[in-house]
Amino acid sequence: MFTTPIVVEGSWYAAGSSRRVPARLCSDSKGTDQFDILDQATAEVLAQARLTEIKVSSRIGNTTRFVGFPAGKFTSNDHASLDRIAQTQTPKRWSGLAHRLESHRKFIAATAAFMLVFGWCVYAYGIPGLARVVAMHLPAPVTEQLTQETLIALDRTLFSPSTLNAEEQTRWLEHFQPLLDDYPYLTLQVLFRDGGDLGANALALPDGTMIFTDQLVSLAEHPDELRAILLHEIAHVHHRHGVQSVVRGSLMALAWGLLVGDSSATAELVLTAPLVFSELSYSRRFEREADDFARDAMLYRGMDTDHFGRIMLRLTYDGRCETLEACRTLGEPESSLSKYLSTHPVTEERVQRFSGSAAD
Repeated sequence: MFTTPIVVEGSWYAAGSSRRVPARLCSDSKGTDQFDILDQATAEVLAQARLTEIKVSSRIGNTTRFVGFPAGKFTSNDHASLDRIAQTQTPKRWSGLAHRLESHRKFIAATAAFMLVFGWCVYAYGIPGLARVVAMHLPAPVTEQLTQETLIALDRTLFSPSTLNAEEQTRWLEHFQPLLDDYPYLTLQVLFRDGGDLGANALALPDGTMIFTDQLVSLAEHPDELRAILLHEIAHVHHRHGVQSVVRGSLMALAWGLLVGDSSATAELVLTAPLVFSELSYSRRFEREADDFARDAMLYRGMDTDHFGRIMLRLTYDGRCETLEACRTLGEPESSLSKYLSTHPVTEERVQRFSGSAAD
């Protein structure tokens, strides 16, 4: 079997025992395929097996390898001798493949580059695509339950009952109703709340409930300004952006958890930062998508798209200006960092996308 005998120094562990015994792995001197495990101190035969009955572990760097016997396990760092045994069991081209690959710098560099590209594709396309599919097929009872719990939390922490009287609310709902009727496949409703510290704002919940704060209503100088914002919020419901955010956030947290592999406080801090920044990036993408939906819907209905830009400027600059030119003289309220940390695109960018798009 072997032209020269094989003798490997190492340690023996009998099956079911953690006791280490200094031993030698020896091939049969008569040239058969039998291997013996001999006690180094007494030369006692501790185990015997044929070549077909043993299993030599693959070489990974210089880590300790083992040879599995029916009666136990032999460990050693004599890689050269163990490779001789392994090559008789595995074709030479495959023997030690893992060691050759992990010792090949070009292969390591190519693998690292592939993993970076693959990771980016999963982050940029895989997770958002999967989140979109899941969101579009999520049963209605799930989105209704999610909305109910979210609304309860918002009413407890941010909102108060609306200060608009019943007549005002009815008047605004009458302005909104023709737009709501244009989307019969969506279950849409509008609620009013006092925004408190949140101030002028509007948001859409997963089941089609949209909330307008009193402060936003008081900021409007024309019904079409709030109707433009309503179309923007309808877009979020139409594209199921809220559900996509929840699903994507869960998938991102799972992916980062698998990558970091540690739930300690330090790891949570490291894990949370990328999630926050990626969520902000995706949120801006959703806002642009909703802006496009609203602009196209306004043009289809013959509405002046500048209404959206005007209320955006009023909202951003606290009512101190009505046009981009006038607002620019007041200075940019959004620093470069705040632009990145914002969940919405920069106001000027949004206004320019709506400017001059009025239908003939």
